[in-house]
This record gives sequence, C-alpha cells and structure tokens, in this order.
Amino acid sequence: MHPTGNKVREAPIPGKGKGLVATERIPEAGEILLMDVPEVSCLTEGAGCGYCQRSLLGIEDSGLPVWLKEAVNLWPLKQEELTGCGGCDVKYCSEGCREAAWGQYH
Repeated sequence: MHPTGNKVREAPIPGKGKGLVATERIPEAGEILLMDVPEVSCLTEGAGCGYCQRSLLGIEDSGLPVWLKEAVNLWPLKQEELTGCGGCDVKYCSEGCREAAWGQYH
C-alpha cells in the first residue's frame, strides 16, 4: 500500500477490522489517495483463503487436473477446518491465516 500523501491513515473500524480514513478534508473529486498492486488475485470470489489464497474448493470443484492437484498438495481441506472473519464474509483455511490477516491488514 502506497499512500500518495498524508491524507489517509490506517485506523481500526469498530466491528469491521482495519480501514483507511481521511486525515483532512478531501476537496477534489478524483484525487488519487492511494495506489496499490495486489500480490495475489483469485478469479473466483470466495474460492481462496483470505490470507494465503489456498483453494477453499473441494477437489471435485477445483477444475484442476488430478495430477496437478496431487502435485501441489491442495487437498484434503476439510470444510470444518475453515474459519470465518466474524465481521464479514471472508473465509480462511486456518486460524493461523485468520490471525495473520487480522494482525497485518484485515
């Protein structure tokens, strides 16, 4: 995350996690306040862990060839191992990923 000035800062949002808030009045519509590049992207919304992007789909639903599934060891992931944010719809593959996300950005 690369703020272009001091017009925004990270702050806790009650019941939601972390967010960006303005530090001063922003008079000009269209002014760039933040530029960011995603480190990872996921084509199917909700299909990956909110932290590590590990697939949350079952082996049948992934669309990957069997040899690739076995090679990258994506499965088995049991649905009961998934943990949610509690304040939004984001899901994580483990408590460790949830705690890491909360500590860093969520």
